[in-house]
Amino acid sequence: MSLDNDHDDDRPRLLLAEDDDELRSLLELALSEDFHVVSMEDRLELLDYLELSRARPPRARQPDVILSDLCMPGGAGLELLEQIRELGFTGPIGLMSAFADPETARGAIAKGADFFVDKPLDVDELIIKVKGLIEERRAQAVAVDGAEAAGR
Repeated sequence: MSLDNDHDDDRPRLLLAEDDDELRSLLELALSEDFHVVSMEDRLELLDYLELSRARPPRARQPDVILSDLCMPGGAGLELLEQIRELGFTGPIGLMSAFADPETARGAIAKGADFFVDKPLDVDELIIKVKGLIEERRAQAVAVDGAEAAGR
């Protein structure tokens, strides 16, 4: 696996982890107009990507958001949230599932997911939600940077 470091692409970088080939291709196509999509087949590939991107020089482009299927081979879905955060990813994480109940969705949010969507997905709503979360995180980062600069 290689890291995709296209620094000329100023679209937000979205890591997409989905084990269903057809759905992954469809989502990649639908999301690629608004996001620089880097797609993965499973949770292990996602975690490897994050580990490699963390090991890169500080100027390496980090993902802005992660969108992952909850139920993929390689372990329990909610454990993925903890593993992603342990790797230092602080951006928004969205989970999607065709088999989740409301309790699972609440558990995902409680464990650190920023949003949870049921399949089948409304891609237009998903794009709006993800763009909003990215802008919110960027605004928070600007506010923190401003406060730190004022304190110097």
